[in-house]
Amino acid sequence: MSTESKEKPILARHVAETLIVPPEQGDTHANTRETIDPEAPTSVEFTNDTDHEEIRVQQGDLRGLSLGEYVIEGQLGSGGMGVIYRARHRRMDREVALKILPLHVSSSPDMVRRFEMEVVAAARLIHPNIVTAYDASQDKGLHYLVMEYVEGIDLARLLDQRGPLPVAEAVSHIIQAAEGLGYAHAKGVVHRDIKPSNLLLASDGTIKILDMGLARLESDAARRAKRSSAGPQALGVAGTVDYMAPEQARQFDSTDQRADIYSLGTTLYHLVTGKVPFPGESLIDKLIENADVVLPKHDRLPSSIHAVLAKMTKRNRTQRYENVVEVIDALRQAMETSGSQATESAARPTTSPHAPTPQPSRAPSRADKRAIADGLRAISISELPLCDTLEFPLEDLGGRRLLEAGYPISPRLLRELNGQKVETVWVRESDCVKLLGPHYAESFNTCLAPETLDSASIATQRLDREIQRTRVSEIIHGGQAFRDRCRSHGAAPYEKSVVADCERVFEESLAQLNRIMGNVHCAEDQRKGVLAQATTIIKNLMRMLTVDVDVAISIASRPAEEKYLLRHSLSMATLGMAMAADLGYDESNVVLIGLSGLFHDIGMREIPAKLTQLPRRLRQQEYQDVMRHIQHTADVLHLFQLPRSVRLACYQVHERGDGSGYPRGKTLGEIHPYARILAVADSYLALISSRPFRRAMLPYSVVEYLLRQTNEGVFDQISVRSFLQVVSLMPLGSWVVLSDDRAGRVIRTNPESWDAPVLEIHFGAEGHELTTPEIVDLKESRVRVVMPIRSPSNFHSL
Repeated sequence: MSTESKEKPILARHVAETLIVPPEQGDTHANTRETIDPEAPTSVEFTNDTDHEEIRVQQGDLRGLSLGEYVIEGQLGSGGMGVIYRARHRRMDREVALKILPLHVSSSPDMVRRFEMEVVAAARLIHPNIVTAYDASQDKGLHYLVMEYVEGIDLARLLDQRGPLPVAEAVSHIIQAAEGLGYAHAKGVVHRDIKPSNLLLASDGTIKILDMGLARLESDAARRAKRSSAGPQALGVAGTVDYMAPEQARQFDSTDQRADIYSLGTTLYHLVTGKVPFPGESLIDKLIENADVVLPKHDRLPSSIHAVLAKMTKRNRTQRYENVVEVIDALRQAMETSGSQATESAARPTTSPHAPTPQPSRAPSRADKRAIADGLRAISISELPLCDTLEFPLEDLGGRRLLEAGYPISPRLLRELNGQKVETVWVRESDCVKLLGPHYAESFNTCLAPETLDSASIATQRLDREIQRTRVSEIIHGGQAFRDRCRSHGAAPYEKSVVADCERVFEESLAQLNRIMGNVHCAEDQRKGVLAQATTIIKNLMRMLTVDVDVAISIASRPAEEKYLLRHSLSMATLGMAMAADLGYDESNVVLIGLSGLFHDIGMREIPAKLTQLPRRLRQQEYQDVMRHIQHTADVLHLFQLPRSVRLACYQVHERGDGSGYPRGKTLGEIHPYARILAVADSYLALISSRPFRRAMLPYSVVEYLLRQTNEGVFDQISVRSFLQVVSLMPLGSWVVLSDDRAGRVIRTNPESWDAPVLEIHFGAEGHELTTPEIVDLKESRVRVVMPIRSPSNFHSL
């Protein structure tokens, strides 16, 4: 990873494998540029039979394909930097594992550089406890690493199958991993992503370390120079949060072997107890210095082993073991001194060889049952609206009174509860309904999993044929990058005149869009005029972005509670264009993305309101009926003769990279780049808004959800990075509590540190509203974000 100061940091939760390329590489995203002339003919790029192999590569269908001297036999899994395949050498008939960098990201120099770092790291390491690398090359546009093929199972899957491991067995595995890491450290390689899934248990009982995708190679001199460089700099964060050392979250490139020791400790804890040691800990928790966090005790852990793990997982790395040799000695000594306790643990059988050992859970107490009977409901503290008052007292789950009735929910109270690890409180049901809405208990994922659409029209059949016959497109830029027209405002507050102008433009655009949607069935001679109106809307939204992109995104990110379809479509066009601008798209492509966002759900007008307004989860047939809005949209856009890229983007906006979307279950290589961008914008904007069947999510929680999904291949990594560039980890418009007990709203992203945005402070520690809001750039301040919160219910002004 580049350490240049111009590189924007990547801050994410649960993103061990989410590798997001720099914005300057974004123009490799797609391969046609079209005008917005509605009378322009639709063209299809046909391929002949000789292109079949290339198309298979683009679509990720590699089974039976030859790369150099290796024939691919099947997929084994995925790692931090690519997909793992089983293959065989033609002449030597040797079975190997190939790690292949996906085609859709291999055009990025940054991604290739990361992959080559892994190749170099792997080449240095020949050890019984590290998977051996044989070769590395490039063929058919694919970069690949050849490694030994090991029959076995990774420790994460072993945990799933057997449950917690006996202490002696788990310690043996970790000691072997430590020996491999000790060898790597001696060669100047720090792994930085040790976790159960990266430790492979071979059939002969040997532990093999997998995946050097995040490894860092540095000389001692370079490492010392970096430590002594002036000024802290937040760099890209990678690694898995449950096992990540705190310093790795704060300064990724400054980590040393003690980060691997921390990860080894959390991994051993998980292997023995079946639980991660700090469940629910977010990236923000990692970023905040908190020396009070200690390793929880567990009855499966002998005290001597717990003592070793406690030192391995100290928040301050200077208090950990200095090297893995000390760790190995300490673990062996602990096993000897634990005596019968360790022996008893080692001999303890699991309930079933194929089922996890049941973990004790907290049964509802008599007080819990009485509280529920009395109309109390358990609510997360992050759901409590800032500065609102409750009609009834607030209590913790033990019945301790936290706040008297009639007093506001202050920033100080939320910060103190967070510091005391009070995550859930009792709230009277009437207060829940008043503050959070009637559907406060519904979670965001209460809809059915997507499936493919069971019907088609002439328009959708034509689109299906185009997708099947044409190659994945690449955007061609014929003009100036639109982002060059967008002004940077640093940490300046919003100008009232700019806010008023942008809000007026947004409301006028809503009225225009409403008229357009009412004219979708107009006569043929009127369609060109309707398209001209839509283009005018897009041009006005682009003007908002050029004046102040942060204001435009803040307006677009307001929850769409009323006129949902209109507001959602307009907001999606705005956010999609901002993301396209960040990716370096020219004005023509930005306009096309905007039109795609504007029209993507126009077919929803044909879906009966009794389906879209149901206050419950959709049933299977109901879901199919709602999914037909895609078909209606395709029919309308076909009549209006919109450019092919717009029609494809609208048709595929609900497709997902892992094939779980609709209407056709396409995978990433088959999805138009515009649709990849808009899928991220659509999901974010939908989840921050409440619907009849569920409540709205906190913006920060939605970002975490998107990143987890990206980690699993659902969303496009490049598109998610552009989303983070314009919205940030702490999203624009969202509210947070600070470490000094004040509360404010995020008004600007910070290109230097995404965990340190620019805030407008509105409330003091006791919940009183400030007469004059204060602007605080957290990058220049000692205070830090403690927790994200819901916005005050009576506070809506920018």
